[in-house]
Amino acid sequence: KGYVEVTETQLAQQKTPGCVTYCINRLQDIRELGAPAPEGFQLQDREVFLKIHGDMIKVVDASSRKALQSQYIQGIRLWGVSKDDSKMFAFIARDMSTHKHRCHIFQCQISGKKIARVLKSFSEQMILERRRKQDSVEKPRTEE
Repeated sequence: KGYVEVTETQLAQQKTPGCVTYCINRLQDIRELGAPAPEGFQLQDREVFLKIHGDMIKVVDASSRKALQSQYIQGIRLWGVSKDDSKMFAFIARDMSTHKHRCHIFQCQISGKKIARVLKSFSEQMILERRRKQDSVEKPRTEE
């Protein structure tokens, strides 16, 4: 579908699920009007897929198999599913090149909730792994 730039103020003012819904609705409104995308919006009609690789999520072009964007999972500020369309998934993260927050929106072939559950699972695994590493560093081994 595309992305919408999100300001810190918008992130702070909107409740977590509300911010994703707001972005999805804004992008759909622009698409329905058929008007050119204003600054801070980008409409895309290319087919992509999301790939989780290590600690990153990648947006990959379906035809060329080239990564269009890579994002550290821990850098994702929030993610969610549209209330109106269960196959609409979005995540908000700071763009590594512009340092602006963008809400990336995808029309999926599977349930957006399933994608959100997988992303949550990976995120939880990463947190647990980080804690294990911290615990092993903080607890020095003593020999008797």
